[in-house]
Amino acid sequence: MMKKRILPGMLMLIPVFANPVLAQEKPYFQQEVNYKIEVTLDDEKHMLTAKEEIEYVNKSPDTLKVLYFHLWPNGYKNKNTALARQFVRNNSTGFRYADDTSKGWIDQLDFRQNGQTVQWEYDPEHIDICLLKLNIPLPPGGRTRISTPFRVKLPGDFSRLGHVGKSYQISQWYPKPAVYDREGWHAMPYLNQGEFFSEFGSFEVKITLGAMYRVAATGQLQEQEEKDWLKALSEYLNIQEKGERLPADEPRLGKTKTITFKQDRVHDFAWFCSESYVVRKSEISLPSGRKVATWAFFEPRKETPWKKATEYLDEAILHYSRWVGEYPYPAATAVQGALSAGGGMEYPMVTVISAGGSPMVLDNVITHEIGHNWFYGILASNEREHAWMDEGFNSYIEERYMNERYPERTMKEEIGVPPVGPFKGLGIHWYSYLSSTIHASYNYQYPINTPSVELPSIQYGLLSYKRTALLLNYLEDYLGQEKFDSCMHAYFDTWKFRHPSPADVQKVFEETSGKKLDWFFLTLFNTEKQVEYALTSIHKEGDQYKVKVKNRGQVIAPYPIQLVSEGKVIGTYWFEGHEGSKEQSIPYRECDKLVLDRDYQTPDLNLRNNSLRTSGLFKRSEPLQVSLLTGVTQNSKSQLHWFPALGYNTRDQFMLGLGFHNQDIQGKRFNYLLMPMYSFGDNTLAGNFLFKYDWYLHDKALKKIRLMTQYKRFAGYDKVEPSLNFLFRTKGYAIRKHWLSLSYGWISDRTGTQQFPQQYGLSRIRYQQFRKNGLHEEETRISVSYVTDADSLEHLRLELSHSRIDRIGRKDRLVTRFYAGFANKNGGPYFSLYSASSTDIGRDYYLFDRVGNAQFGWVGTQQALRDQGGFTAANLFDGSMLLSANVEYRRNGILLHPYVHGLVLNSDVYYETGFGLNLGLLNIYLPVASNVYAENNLPTNFENWINSVRFTLNYNFSSLYNQLEIR
Repeated sequence: MMKKRILPGMLMLIPVFANPVLAQEKPYFQQEVNYKIEVTLDDEKHMLTAKEEIEYVNKSPDTLKVLYFHLWPNGYKNKNTALARQFVRNNSTGFRYADDTSKGWIDQLDFRQNGQTVQWEYDPEHIDICLLKLNIPLPPGGRTRISTPFRVKLPGDFSRLGHVGKSYQISQWYPKPAVYDREGWHAMPYLNQGEFFSEFGSFEVKITLGAMYRVAATGQLQEQEEKDWLKALSEYLNIQEKGERLPADEPRLGKTKTITFKQDRVHDFAWFCSESYVVRKSEISLPSGRKVATWAFFEPRKETPWKKATEYLDEAILHYSRWVGEYPYPAATAVQGALSAGGGMEYPMVTVISAGGSPMVLDNVITHEIGHNWFYGILASNEREHAWMDEGFNSYIEERYMNERYPERTMKEEIGVPPVGPFKGLGIHWYSYLSSTIHASYNYQYPINTPSVELPSIQYGLLSYKRTALLLNYLEDYLGQEKFDSCMHAYFDTWKFRHPSPADVQKVFEETSGKKLDWFFLTLFNTEKQVEYALTSIHKEGDQYKVKVKNRGQVIAPYPIQLVSEGKVIGTYWFEGHEGSKEQSIPYRECDKLVLDRDYQTPDLNLRNNSLRTSGLFKRSEPLQVSLLTGVTQNSKSQLHWFPALGYNTRDQFMLGLGFHNQDIQGKRFNYLLMPMYSFGDNTLAGNFLFKYDWYLHDKALKKIRLMTQYKRFAGYDKVEPSLNFLFRTKGYAIRKHWLSLSYGWISDRTGTQQFPQQYGLSRIRYQQFRKNGLHEEETRISVSYVTDADSLEHLRLELSHSRIDRIGRKDRLVTRFYAGFANKNGGPYFSLYSASSTDIGRDYYLFDRVGNAQFGWVGTQQALRDQGGFTAANLFDGSMLLSANVEYRRNGILLHPYVHGLVLNSDVYYETGFGLNLGLLNIYLPVASNVYAENNLPTNFENWINSVRFTLNYNFSSLYNQLEIR
């Protein structure tokens, strides 16, 4: 939950914070804030100079001694703000390394209460929040006036406020009081991920700027001259598109103007302007007879879908008015903005959109953004805490709109995936299902109702938008369209121009539908529990099918079963949820099969047990779909994926075979990889065979337990290694993975080379952690290995490595790696660094020349591993202690990078320096100097130097499935 702080002067709120029950028992209230703002745009300095007066009306039962204000332009002030830190967490560093001229801020503040100076202070944690200590406490029902001048330096293209050249997006730009409700103060810093929450009231905003600027804003324009000019612009579309001036423009050249916008019953004010905008105007009539003016402001490009933008606005407003509630404002505007922050952003009565694309894509984006006038604009929930109430409801209506407007649209039009191979026959519903369940399929889904600031960015998008939309579509199917629409209208009518909570939504839907919906609003939104039913048996009994359905999930939710004949649904029957197994009766109709959720309308997690044939011996079987590389899980086909397997090493020489696996885009509890190959060098079978099974947990520490077994046969060795892996839960929004692996391997070496026994057992405990943000990427590995063989060899080694990539500038990175290894002296495989046949005791890595027979030339002899110190210039043998430190400097756009590697092997100290060639999965190290060289630490000749050049491969397939984790 959002951190709520108690500062001096807030003691009266302690009971609210200390006892959540009391907060909920308080009656609902909402404050009122009425604004008068005068602002001037300086388009040379990109600065706003303004003054503001607000009337704050205390409709709470509490006497207020303080007011919190948001100063959100300060979020752009420096690299220590909450916004700057969130950019880094979400792997965006543009703001971090931007020059000061493109930063933004708000200053020249002088708060007064009823004309008298008031004491105020910045929040100690966030410079974009401040606290006013009122001179005169504000009693229940009281009113006070707060005024201040202010100046805003507009930032560049980072988030929602800013400019690109002289195209301006002015949003979240003025000092505004935080929301105060029965939960207390909702003072929050500005963030890019995690939107807004503000008080309703009225606005009167006077804007002074160059007379040629076309201005789109919240509210109703007051000046008739400006209205006439915009109308004239809209009637000369062709002239505007050519960038030519109209006769009406001439008197405006070099002049300034002051225009006024007014509006009641809104909670925010934004405005956008550019001198180059093309303007279009339309008008629609709502069913009540009210007329709404629709405007589009866009850049003059010859081929642009924006020419039809007002048509898309009209259609969106009509559809939302029909399905949610009538649009209450006199105008709606869409603006093509220059900032690149997302596809679009909504404000009351006006939306800014950066996307263009095809006409259908623009229609989609305009509809979504204008739809936020209902969800956010009118139903003003707390988006920072409950993003789904805004984004999810809006996405549901948007998808419904698109399905009606473009019923034939395909996956290719939606996400660019052609309907071929494993995607053949899959439609938009399947894409919605996939994006809604992908994280759950790997057991990495957060509860939807998690505050947006605590979600990883990809989960914020998929949960708040796609999964919530799918769930609402599920509820619509269950209740029926008519009843669902009644619920939606009741929700809108009850809570318009107010701040509904999740409990308020549930109450309205339950009262209107007559259904108890805890399974939906409480379980599916507040927990990680999943819906998962299976059809287990079927038989005909009289005039009915008897179908046994087992609940294998954690949610007692309703589900549909469809009768399917020749690929078409001929009947749908809904059943209430239940625990365990239950036999359901369905009226008999001749059909091919029964399918639970045939059209992917529910979040049922496992599609592979949703179908039963009505006849035949194998009623569970489905047609086998064989696809190249990978595919997608469906409820109508069994999946098998294949790929050609080609390999080479100097022992096996060329290897040829086929790989088969069942790894889809979605996660599965059970996976296999079968890769048989024929070795033309050994004239025998080679290959890799791997099986894994996951147990999904809902534990505080563990996400899943994974049992894996691997058999490998390459380069004259056989390896069998079962392992038990513990994948831990990670907290918050950071990209982080960590797991613990316990394994025992039996390895047989037929070559008789190397320093290993011919056969030995290898017990290992390994821990690995990976973390990443926009500035750092680091990986830590700890392992304990114990080797035994038939001759009673006992060899123990402890290894620790830590690698890190630090971004030290816009283009510069510093790569560091530290390694420490210790081994006992009871014979066996000590630490040895040499190319071609490194001491890979676990047979984990791919080596061209593991047996060291030099049959593949330089490519075979010069491959090195980075797992035992990362020293590359020479072969070093038999150490019981190995310490190393590596430093490399890399710069974007430059392939060669300098490096320095240091090493201690027993008591010997070595160094090397040179240049690395970074080619992604392949690194080549070109030494310049090292104390392994005989003379002056330099190579004596070209042959001496070329023999010390090494290359490394940067991927370890031994932990394949532990790395195939969607986060």
